[in-house]
Amino acid sequence: MKSVTKAWVFLALLSLTLVVLGHYLGGREGLLTALMLALGINSFVYFYEDKRVLSLLGGEPLEGQDSYGIQDSVRRLSIKARIPAPRIIILPSRAPQAAVVGRGISHGTLVLTQGCLEKFSRPELEAILAYQIASIRSLNTLAFAVGSFISSIGLAITETLDTGLRILIVE
Repeated sequence: MKSVTKAWVFLALLSLTLVVLGHYLGGREGLLTALMLALGINSFVYFYEDKRVLSLLGGEPLEGQDSYGIQDSVRRLSIKARIPAPRIIILPSRAPQAAVVGRGISHGTLVLTQGCLEKFSRPELEAILAYQIASIRSLNTLAFAVGSFISSIGLAITETLDTGLRILIVE
């Protein structure tokens, strides 16, 4: 099963679970509330999760002078993959990392760290870029968005529980 199919199936099951739980807990009103909440969550994940992740990372878009030749490589590889060239964001981190975000082929964003640009040779960087563009082509970005959103919810719940338990223990 493709990752995009897995992401949509996961969102559908999450929505269905939310709707059934809403009906169980609140009857007809709970069903309607849960349905609206599920639609809101799915819309947020689809349209805004990539923007949220990029704002958390805080990188700069690569524009103008490109001393590494990344823009040319990305354009060439995108033409081979038959997708629009993704935006390129450079993060000021020394760790060599690369990722892609976006909701679809035409909304892909390639994220590279400064450490990735400095550590790898030109052929290695080309291989990294090719892999990331292939990830955009196979729509792995949507699966990343869903996973990111679910992990954010999990972290928010654990932080809330942690804060609540600290308050109870101190008092």
